[in-house]
Amino acid sequence: MTRAHAHSRPAVLVVDDDTAVSTTLMWVLRQNGYRSTVACTHAEALRSCAKQVPDLALIEMNLPDALGIQAARELHRLLPACKLL
Repeated sequence: MTRAHAHSRPAVLVVDDDTAVSTTLMWVLRQNGYRSTVACTHAEALRSCAKQVPDLALIEMNLPDALGIQAARELHRLLPACKLL
């Protein structure tokens, strides 16, 4: 997986199954010049990363299909340059 647009705005992936939280974070990020996408599950996060490699992933600790730490480990393995929070 590679970054498609090295000179574009930074991309942030929000991984959270609470739509109020994820929608709010996405809106705030976009208002501040970031490209942002939302994934509600670990599986969705992996699919999203295949389409757009994020510079940062914000990951909830309790996802419906995995613990956040498991998702973070998998994303770090696949995308070592992506920052995780």
